[in-house]
Amino acid sequence: MQKQLSKADRAMIEKLAGEGKSQRQIAAVVGCAKSSVWSALNRSGRVHGVATPNDAPPVSGATGGFRLRGKQVLATKPTNIWPARLNSLAVDMGYMPETLAEQWACSVNTVRDHARAHKAVRWVLDDDGQYKECIVNPKTPGGK
Repeated sequence: MQKQLSKADRAMIEKLAGEGKSQRQIAAVVGCAKSSVWSALNRSGRVHGVATPNDAPPVSGATGGFRLRGKQVLATKPTNIWPARLNSLAVDMGYMPETLAEQWACSVNTVRDHARAHKAVRWVLDDDGQYKECIVNPKTPGGK
């Protein structure tokens, strides 16, 4: 039969548990069974080593969400997003690498490298007589 714990024993258990002692160590000091220590801690709302709802931090609602309706949702990230990005550009339209880099959240060099790899770089003569690099849909016909 288990030893009946006095108020002093329970206070000692609480004190030792607060110091980080294990239930086995507390039971040895108080001179009772581990199950008695567990019962005392559980009765006080504090089981040593187990977080109770009273110890948990308050949870607040999440912010910054967005709707998924009308968006393509995938279970995993596509391994190569660049063909999809470049093929989503309008055919017969040119785009500045700086603009695409800003919209796609990557560096200008990354956009240029992937566009070159997919044969989507063209050079266009602007109004000042200078050739400017632009990124196009890979299906856009090439120049001369």
